[in-house]
Amino acid sequence: MKARTSRGLLRGVVAVAVALGALFGCAAPAAFSDWERGADLSPGKTFAVTDSAKLPTDLDQRQKSLVTLVNTAIERELVKKGYVAAPVESAQLVVNFYVVRRMAREVSVQSRDCYMSDRGELPPGTNWDSAAIACEESLVSEYQEGTLIIDIYDASKKELVWHGWKSQKSVPSDSPELPAVVEQATVDILSNFPPG
Repeated sequence: MKARTSRGLLRGVVAVAVALGALFGCAAPAAFSDWERGADLSPGKTFAVTDSAKLPTDLDQRQKSLVTLVNTAIERELVKKGYVAAPVESAQLVVNFYVVRRMAREVSVQSRDCYMSDRGELPPGTNWDSAAIACEESLVSEYQEGTLIIDIYDASKKELVWHGWKSQKSVPSDSPELPAVVEQATVDILSNFPPG
């Protein structure tokens, strides 16, 4: 995933408003990743965690503490995996993260009362599967979705070599659960690193 090819992907994700205020929540969906095939991401390499240029500059104190929490979780997880923290000037890998939010839709199907709900009421020869569809109603709901994205760059080549993310329904920015949810999302994303 060369920097120039990944920029289009990242621009598409970043086109949505960036915000740390309301991130994740609800069920625990999977974390995903993609990486540059052939890149050497083996444990033992040095790394530095830096702030992404994609993070807003006008963060409030709570948002700054979330940035610190994610950066600390990234460093802790990489050290556990055998990587070595180093100053950014000498690090082999540079790691940063950012957050995007977007409106998402969810479709659910509910049964509703109708005269065809009992097979006994259907005329002989009626296709029950087709008739049953008339007894269902699709409900579309919109919600805020937050995505935490962690990028790892090869410092010498200045190329994006690993990209991990996790998306969930947003948790309100004033929720006391937000820090724990954000930290767990960080751990979940890095469970895919290094690629196996």
